[in-house]
Amino acid sequence: MTGIITELQREAMDTNVRISDLLRKALLVARKLKIPDIETWVLSELNGYETEEIPKYRHVRGEIKAFNTYNGVWMPIMFSESDTHTHRTLTHRTCSQPVSELEALIENGSGQLGMRYTPEIEARLMRAADMPFPPMLLVSESSLHGILDCVRTTILEWALKLEEQGIVGENLSFSQKEKEAASTVTINVETMSYSQIQAGTVNSSQSMENEIDFGQLNEFIERLEKSLSELTLDKEQAAELSSEVSTVKAQTASPKPKQNIIKESLRSIRTILEGAAGNISADGLLEIMSNINF
Repeated sequence: MTGIITELQREAMDTNVRISDLLRKALLVARKLKIPDIETWVLSELNGYETEEIPKYRHVRGEIKAFNTYNGVWMPIMFSESDTHTHRTLTHRTCSQPVSELEALIENGSGQLGMRYTPEIEARLMRAADMPFPPMLLVSESSLHGILDCVRTTILEWALKLEEQGIVGENLSFSQKEKEAASTVTINVETMSYSQIQAGTVNSSQSMENEIDFGQLNEFIERLEKSLSELTLDKEQAAELSSEVSTVKAQTASPKPKQNIIKESLRSIRTILEGAAGNISADGLLEIMSNINF
């Protein structure tokens, strides 16, 4: 009888096999091998991401449009050249929907995923565009395919590495030796943000613990500085924000940045921006901050 690991590999190579079905088989393997990190990732893909860190391959870009209910046409929301950074902030989002929902959108021929904004951002965009229709971010079908392909490839890579360690899973069961071997298998998913998936805990270690992605951090600080003039802050808040930004920049420029200091400054920045909630730039910046691990 063919082992379940070989079956998993075969199905990962078969584009006719739905990703949701592939994930359920991967869940079975992860649970039987007692690999909680893989199991958590699989469940997040099946059920949608809630409190878990959203992988980088689920960061998507779309177009902001509003559906005109009178003529049935999607109308683009236009931005002036001075608002290019605001436009970039609002057109980049994270996709937390379950894999089954993404598959259904593709199979039903809708061709795109519509993502709503917060009521505050919706209201400001409607006023700016002078239209009565709520805008949303439309993500293309190709972006959805990209997410599903990343999931399929990750499962295939994991199954191949398990096989390399002699793990077969005959009759849907694993020996103690196979379980111990699985604990040494690691997956380096470069497309994941802040994620170091490692199978098991025996003879292995994980050095990453809530580490900050400095690329994302620098991009956020750059956008924040460009948006300062658009934020409705009083002099005291503006001075405090400027001070915290300077602290973050000084730490990121240091050969040995102290992440605890950076995280404390980021928390202060978040508090200030939350006080300015309702401002379209502040809301957009807060959304970016939600993807930074601090």
